[in-house]
Amino acid sequence: VAAALVTGKRGLIPENANASLRSAGIYHVVSISGLHMVLAAGLFLWLARGALATVQGLALTRPIKSWAALVAMAGAVAYDVFSGSEVATERSLIMTLVMLGAIVVGRRAISMRNLALAALIVLAREPETVLGPSFQMAFAAVAGLTAAFERGPGSERATPDPDARFGLWGHRIRLVLWATVISTLVASLATDPFSTFHFHRLTPYGLIGNALTLPLVEFVVMPAALIGVAASPFGLDAPVWTVMGWGVSGVMAVARFVEALPGSTVFTPAFGAGALMVMALAVIWLAIWITPIRWLAAPVFLAGALLAARAPQPDLVVDAQARAMAVRGADGRLQIVGGRANAFGATQWLLADADGRDPRAAETMGAARCDAMGCVALLADGRAVALVHDRRAL
Repeated sequence: VAAALVTGKRGLIPENANASLRSAGIYHVVSISGLHMVLAAGLFLWLARGALATVQGLALTRPIKSWAALVAMAGAVAYDVFSGSEVATERSLIMTLVMLGAIVVGRRAISMRNLALAALIVLAREPETVLGPSFQMAFAAVAGLTAAFERGPGSERATPDPDARFGLWGHRIRLVLWATVISTLVASLATDPFSTFHFHRLTPYGLIGNALTLPLVEFVVMPAALIGVAASPFGLDAPVWTVMGWGVSGVMAVARFVEALPGSTVFTPAFGAGALMVMALAVIWLAIWITPIRWLAAPVFLAGALLAARAPQPDLVVDAQARAMAVRGADGRLQIVGGRANAFGATQWLLADADGRDPRAAETMGAARCDAMGCVALLADGRAVALVHDRRAL
């Protein structure tokens, strides 16, 4: 997991670890994208501004925040290059550079205009990504968070009395806890329509998983990763990787704890693009308005959810190369027929039917008769379907 966070290569993570991270709603932690890019850029920004602030002449007479933002932009680009510059990482880099560029020119960093500008740049480079889950979930999450924190109630909070009980530090701790819970909730609600459409699963305890792991990721894992990369050429990185390992172990412990909770993963049946478009319209409506008219998005979202819930499920699914098929049996569940199904494809068939079984458990000879030339299976209504492997069987 630590290697994946540094290099962007997730191939060595065991499948059971991936399953735990997904069930806890924190799989985004191991994908180098928005969270990691912002943490990396933020660390560069904080270090550069802190260093410049120690020089009184500069701090009082020069725009050191803008200078620090330029350093953070260079650091973010370097982080993208060193981590392999995957598509999701590049997309996050663009969004981060737009935000830092706004700081350089003295404009508000977090705003819908900057988000729209980042989206236009990404779509100009990769227009096809608008149909993919990465683009949809990333921009939906950021739009929801921007709407909640830029314009939502409580965006302007009074400064606490330092002499009051718990004082300033107590206020800061409460603020961090509040921000973690609200940001996780908002991001989950904004991205759930897209995640269920593409991946057919919900993680009800994602709020718990993120609230417990993000502090570890933000304050232990990612700072250690950046320091470790910087110390590696000098042979001083071993203690840093040890600290990072402690943080990653904590993240995995939380993931396994959340995974063990009853109902940690809820599979949802596939639904059409029409229902997704209605729910996406509700998310956009909620994000762009600042008046109470924004709450009209709620009935629109419910209408989309009802459309999704009433989506018809197929009685027959056929592999693109006609090597295998899935037939809905008398028990209402899909059965894999043909013996030549691609394991990944068969898994997606089952997940789209809200069925979390292993494809091997769904393979059956009871629903079909097969020989070397092909198979014949019966649908629930008694109709026969033939799958031909050898043209002589025709």
